[in-house]
Amino acid sequence: NFSALHEPVNHGTALFPIAFYEITSPLWMEERIWCHWHEELEILVVTRGCARMNIAGRTHEIQEQDILIVPPGALHSASQTPGLHFCFFALVFSPSLLDRSGSDDIYRKYIAPVFENRLRFPEHIVPHSFWQQELLALLYSIRDLFAEKPSGFELLIKARLLEIWHTLAARSIPASFAEPQADRTAYHIKPVLAYLQK
Repeated sequence: NFSALHEPVNHGTALFPIAFYEITSPLWMEERIWCHWHEELEILVVTRGCARMNIAGRTHEIQEQDILIVPPGALHSASQTPGLHFCFFALVFSPSLLDRSGSDDIYRKYIAPVFENRLRFPEHIVPHSFWQQELLALLYSIRDLFAEKPSGFELLIKARLLEIWHTLAARSIPASFAEPQADRTAYHIKPVLAYLQK
């Protein structure tokens, strides 16, 4: 049941809708990230070890320093052989973090198409080239900001995310008409879930 796999968690707060998670998964587990989906976009960085990540039916073999972009509404999970390490941090955030009004040209051209699954960012990024390494550095910078919380850290996090968005948008592609069924179902079920949660 696809709707049963929805993650009913508030990521961040209404005023600052982003959450940071740093996970060291138990070595005895095979299923390191249970299969689920959420309305927010997720960016995951592997900090140690390796795993097999599944995003909307697409499988990625991932390892340390790899970056994964999980589209809104995409079922995703990760597994690893028991006894092997898999550690990561993740950012999960709503489009309202980047533009609360949702009505200006920036939102219409660059943000809405991603959250409406009309535009796809690269899904699995291995930091070999300069732009990939820059992206990784920005993500680690956000990790540090969440840990240290200096004055005005929220502004800096939003600024870093906009830089990340610019980098990814420049390398995005139109979403295929032949999307996996899970992606299409998520897009149509979101308004129903929003209504039921009122």
